[in-house]
Amino acid sequence: MVNEGFSDRRGVRPISEGANRVAVIITDGRNNVTQPAKTARSYQINIFAIGVTDHVSPTELELIAGSPNRWFLVEGFKDLNTRLRSLVQKLACPTPPHIPNPSNGLCSPDTQEGCDRTLGQICQLVGGQPTCQCPDDFPAHPKTKICGGDICNQEVATTCPNPEICRRTPLGNYRCVCPTGFLRETRSGVCISTKAQPMPPAPPCYGGKILNPRTGEFICKIKLFPS
Repeated sequence: MVNEGFSDRRGVRPISEGANRVAVIITDGRNNVTQPAKTARSYQINIFAIGVTDHVSPTELELIAGSPNRWFLVEGFKDLNTRLRSLVQKLACPTPPHIPNPSNGLCSPDTQEGCDRTLGQICQLVGGQPTCQCPDDFPAHPKTKICGGDICNQEVATTCPNPEICRRTPLGNYRCVCPTGFLRETRSGVCISTKAQPMPPAPPCYGGKILNPRTGEFICKIKLFPS
């Protein structure tokens, strides 16, 4: 893996360019990959270790990964996709450094300076006043306060949790957003449908209906259900 997969002739960018090297090792605990993994880490390769059976011990996975935060056990490929995607994105796409606002408190719509890029904000004129706010279609996440959802890869369909889609932000990066017909729930942050859910049908009225003199509506005299 080290000699072939991460060689220059395979197109791997040099570490001097700031590119992260990531390797994912999926093991059933029956092969000794601890020493090769140690060698890979010496080449500054970030390793994620995933155990797929009960034969794998947590101690072995941590030895492979070299970190308690880069290993886990999964029961199926669905869990693998969800958990691994989030961990790799945090490593390969680190949060940009915080840029303080100008001393006068105003941002510049022309240069897009003065807003917190770590939150994905842009500078727009609101009532003639330069204001930092989230771009259209990228509302602030209720939990992270970041404009939009997770950072995503537009070329990978599963990079966003269902039903979210990957969209390019005005800052040039990509984040998950709710598709048309969905809104982000204000507490959980999950995209939910805005379509009205159909009301369940009323139970049948087997005892006949009578007029309610106060409302003018017919109501069920006795609600009985067949045995």
